[in-house]
Amino acid sequence: MVLRLAWITPLGPRSDVGAFSRNILAAARRDHAARVEMLPIVQDNGPRHFVEGPCLSLDDRFDADLLAAFDHPCYNLGNNAENHGRINRLALERPGVVILHDVVMHPSLAFAAFEAGKGPAAYAALVAAVHGAAGLSVVAESGVLADPPRPAFLPWETSHAEALPLIAPFVASAAAVVVHSAYAEARIRPLTRAPVLALGLPYDQKPPLEDAEIAAWQEATRRTERPLAVAFGHIARSKCLDLVLRALALAPASLRLLVAGRPVEPGLVAELEALAAQLGLAGRVAFETDVSVARLQEIKRAADLFLNIRHPNTESASGSLVEMLDAGKPVVVHAAGCFAELPDGAALAVRNIADPSELAAALSALAADPERRIALGQAGRAVARRWSGSLYVARLLEFLAAEGTTIRRRQGIHAGRRAASHAALAALDPQDEAWARDAALARLFLSPLLSGAGAPDPAPFLWLPGPLLRGLITAGLFGREGDAGLIAAVDWLLATTDRPGAFRAVAQALALKRLAEGGPPPEALPPEVIAPESLPLLAALTPAALAAGLVTVLFGRLPARAEIAALAAGLSGGEPAAQTHLQSV
Repeated sequence: MVLRLAWITPLGPRSDVGAFSRNILAAARRDHAARVEMLPIVQDNGPRHFVEGPCLSLDDRFDADLLAAFDHPCYNLGNNAENHGRINRLALERPGVVILHDVVMHPSLAFAAFEAGKGPAAYAALVAAVHGAAGLSVVAESGVLADPPRPAFLPWETSHAEALPLIAPFVASAAAVVVHSAYAEARIRPLTRAPVLALGLPYDQKPPLEDAEIAAWQEATRRTERPLAVAFGHIARSKCLDLVLRALALAPASLRLLVAGRPVEPGLVAELEALAAQLGLAGRVAFETDVSVARLQEIKRAADLFLNIRHPNTESASGSLVEMLDAGKPVVVHAAGCFAELPDGAALAVRNIADPSELAAALSALAADPERRIALGQAGRAVARRWSGSLYVARLLEFLAAEGTTIRRRQGIHAGRRAASHAALAALDPQDEAWARDAALARLFLSPLLSGAGAPDPAPFLWLPGPLLRGLITAGLFGREGDAGLIAAVDWLLATTDRPGAFRAVAQALALKRLAEGGPPPEALPPEVIAPESLPLLAALTPAALAAGLVTVLFGRLPARAEIAALAAGLSGGEPAAQTHLQSV
């Protein structure tokens, strides 16, 4: 019997997962055609790699009911919304086999909140639901929830991303999970009841250097007086390139650096170039931001050593690390996450990235010792070649055969039930009630962020404990963490009103606050939403917000902007004016 898999993935050069999937699809067709058929369903972001056979596009026209024609949908999840956003959302709606390329989803979900217009409320609700009071405290402290925002730091670009990965809902709702390192397996197993398989990234997803090319480099690196260090891949702050430049300034002047890849953050390359000039590295550092496949091969042939320093570390495993190791050149890494799994002698690891001195010492040692460069390169290549695309597919098929009954049951129980309550879903799967509940709750908390419109979501009001809900309302919805008056009003609301009533009051207060600030009026304000309980919240915000609330509650209609301004002026200290205005309306 041939297993039919829907392979849902990016398939272009803007994501390393594109090259990974191209390799897996080719290996399945070449070596395992008697056992499996894989149909790629592609989230496009720019050009697409060529693969043999048909492909479907994961776009607005895609009908998710087509997945019922396959034994398993396999979702290649990642934390980049441009490459994986639709895939991540579909994996939540239709549970299947999750191929986990990142152990941190925080950057993608932050993008969904702040770049895609969902607003901070859904982001704060998800952090609170998944990571509790500690998580909400971090994002509130960062300033991203303040009104107006005044970020002191972005949680998803710091070490907080590792502590608040926001991965649990995705793996809790999966029917099965595949990871690519022991590090990822250790992080994921406690978060899901699904079967977990640990594989390794194949070495053959990118064009390799030939043995003759590596041998020629070994002779050339013995003779060179100006060794070349290379960092390639997306140019992002997580690559710690500022640390690399500071370390280079402490290393021998003969050592050069080339940074090659596509910038993913505006202005970062200019910042790094300015830092290089400030450090006196003119003539030793070069940047290439438009690198073709052919040019990357030239760079790999010319390199004497590679740099792959990551912080925070968000990956299940690193495709660029495998590619560097397979080139037969030494690689300098930060000993954290999946990078810490490399055997002794397969790479050169540094542990302190707060100070450039340890990295500078590592670079100096490699620059001075060509035989050590060669030995590390040989050992690293042997480690990279433990996994091929064909072996990956074979192990995946063995796993699906062994766990197929459980996986199919979990896929079927949630199909088409996007809005079902967790209790109803749990009742549908008495064999696995705990998993069904976890999956439904994951969907419940993630859906507003992945597909909502930015309005407050009732789910946190029903499920979060009181103190955590108070923090969500003050920090996440109103951006006023630490406001004593607002905290008192929220505490009163939660103590005197049931949770649905509290949600209605807060939702109305938010709508009226936006109206008072010059925003558009709510599309509808039905009588059952007009909650006098919202007035203490509005009173704790601004006179304009309270003015909008008073007119709405007392007269059952939305005020005009002129009414808000006049009444707000009276509430700010002109009581006669306020009385006159109320009488007039």
